[in-house]
Amino acid sequence: MVDRVMRRYRRLLYRVRSRNPRTAEMRSCGIRAGGLFFAPEDRDAFRRVYEDRFRDGLPGEVARGDEYLKHSFEFLGHRAEHGPGVRWSMDPVSGLDWPRGFSLDIPYKGAERLGDI
Repeated sequence: MVDRVMRRYRRLLYRVRSRNPRTAEMRSCGIRAGGLFFAPEDRDAFRRVYEDRFRDGLPGEVARGDEYLKHSFEFLGHRAEHGPGVRWSMDPVSGLDWPRGFSLDIPYKGAERLGDI
């Protein structure tokens, strides 16, 4: 049974890969196309292709990546500065932390609520 399932999976995977119009293009750039992710050994080839195609947007993306590394994010018009560690339970509007616990026990509506959700 397992062998039959694996054969079907491999056939399906082959069909999906062979129908992808980008597969030949990626292989021509030195990237081994297949699966959903790139192999670590394809990193330099992928970087070259990306730099060639998106050269204009690259400085802005690098600057945004530097902001993310500093734990500084902007969501829905609100900036959250987290400092050395990300406060995952922080409300970005008020800067206060939501209480930890069972989700139905957290007051999310009424006068006791922390933010606008």
